[in-house]
Amino acid sequence: KQSNAADFVKSNSEYLSHPNNSAFSPAADEDLTIAFWSNVDSATSSNVAVTKWNSVVTIEYYLYGSIASDSKVWFTYALAGSSSSISAASGTTVSSGTWHFVVAQMDRTAGEISVSVDLGTAGTASTGSAFKANTGADFMLSKIPYADGSLDEVAIWKRLLTSDEKTRLYN
Repeated sequence: KQSNAADFVKSNSEYLSHPNNSAFSPAADEDLTIAFWSNVDSATSSNVAVTKWNSVVTIEYYLYGSIASDSKVWFTYALAGSSSSISAASGTTVSSGTWHFVVAQMDRTAGEISVSVDLGTAGTASTGSAFKANTGADFMLSKIPYADGSLDEVAIWKRLLTSDEKTRLYN
């Protein structure tokens, strides 16, 4: 989480993107786990880390840190058949200038999303609605809005990670 990290500067509008690809979107019957290390440089209103969102119309999911307001990491996932979404906030707060390990999960069977920081208490949100499958949006790091900080070891699985797997990634 140091030498290979991508460092983004908000004032330079820096971000990384990959064209839409099924590797970044679970199918209608798959779960999703996103994990990464993050070190936010400044306390802006929000620092988006990972997103699959080209515009309001094509939102699928996004993770962002709201350091300036509540110091939590938020995970938002779009619901199928509507323009609505659900959001969950981490139970652990984050601070700028410190590396934090973030894990977000979407569990289709339970109808639940969760997000945790540094293996702390996960914040959750549940819905009776189905989650959107691939929206066609590009996969992006540090965009909408742009972020100030570093991201490292970003990984996506189309399944839920176990507690042991998350611990191994953290350590």
